[in-house]
Amino acid sequence: MTLTLQSPHLQLIIDPQTATWSLYSPKPDGPSLDGVSQYVRYRRRHKKYRLLTKWPQPKISQEKVDSSLHGPMQQASLEIGPDIHDLRYTLTYALPDQHPLMLWKLTINHQGSKPIHIKHIEMLSAGFFKKKRRLPQAGPVLVNFS
Repeated sequence: MTLTLQSPHLQLIIDPQTATWSLYSPKPDGPSLDGVSQYVRYRRRHKKYRLLTKWPQPKISQEKVDSSLHGPMQQASLEIGPDIHDLRYTLTYALPDQHPLMLWKLTINHQGSKPIHIKHIEMLSAGFFKKKRRLPQAGPVLVNFS
């Protein structure tokens, strides 16, 4: 089940099944982001973990916020967790009605008794560029001086 937020300027589609979101402009040639993901990397003792690549059974809420610094807005929150170390995540997305703007934040609540070390939070991961192991083979250089 996808969740859609709509403003006069943008449309946000959140897909809990794939743990991604997409942002579209109503203009045919407008900007868009498709299949954006986010993740958190943390360490506990000497073991590393990467979370938020899946959203198992998120608790979803959606509301209209009448008063904010950006004016009225549509807002959705997804509560995820706890994970194996008692971390709870809340992803909040909002589209202001008066501005072509998308806001999002991540809240992490550690409820465990053992310390963890958050190494990296990536809020926007889109696209994939294949890394080359070697540079292409050099070929002849043809120059025409006519």
